[in-house]
Amino acid sequence: MELIVMILLGVCVFMFCVYFTRWVFGIDQIINLQKDILKELKSINSKNESFEDLDDDGKLSDGDNQVIGNAYPDFTFSIQNSFSYKNFDLSFLFRGSVGNDVLNMSRLYYEGFSYFGSNNILKSTLDHPEYKGGAIYSSRFIEDGSFVKLDNLTLGYNVPLKGKVISKMRIYVTGQNLLTLTKYKGMDPEVHLAGLEPGIEWYTFYPRTKTYLLGLNITF
Repeated sequence: MELIVMILLGVCVFMFCVYFTRWVFGIDQIINLQKDILKELKSINSKNESFEDLDDDGKLSDGDNQVIGNAYPDFTFSIQNSFSYKNFDLSFLFRGSVGNDVLNMSRLYYEGFSYFGSNNILKSTLDHPEYKGGAIYSSRFIEDGSFVKLDNLTLGYNVPLKGKVISKMRIYVTGQNLLTLTKYKGMDPEVHLAGLEPGIEWYTFYPRTKTYLLGLNITF
């Protein structure tokens, strides 16, 4: 099955249009489900994963794709401020995004026992030990990518001096990309939004690194 990122009339640009996962069954869940609920399921494929069959043809087809989410956020925000107390100063920058969806390609390709032996698989594969199928683009792997990040934090100290050569000296330590608050299960919810395939965290994605800097400013 192919991934579909579509531009549709009357809706936001670049919507994820994939199969909608109704349930992903675990062994314990199957035992505990009521029999009358099981009878109401329209289509369960051989891999124990159920999708909505929109065109009622009894199989997965392009007619079963539906709009699931949007790569672009509802809004973004940032909060920046600085404080000083005696010889100390502190500044920070928080930045966030709300309402964006992300396709988690690492889960799509590595959350299944069909890849075991040829590739590493994710620990979350154990959440559905009965699923033996391959990668199928579905709502199961499209996640809320909302986040809040602490982009920058700087703490400084102005050294009191009375010398004739050096008039001012400031020592500071800065950290960048220190904290990310999100419910997204992948490495980083802040993904590429340009081009024709926005909102996808590819399995080759390299995470942003934390950076620490120790500095000294001297004024003569």
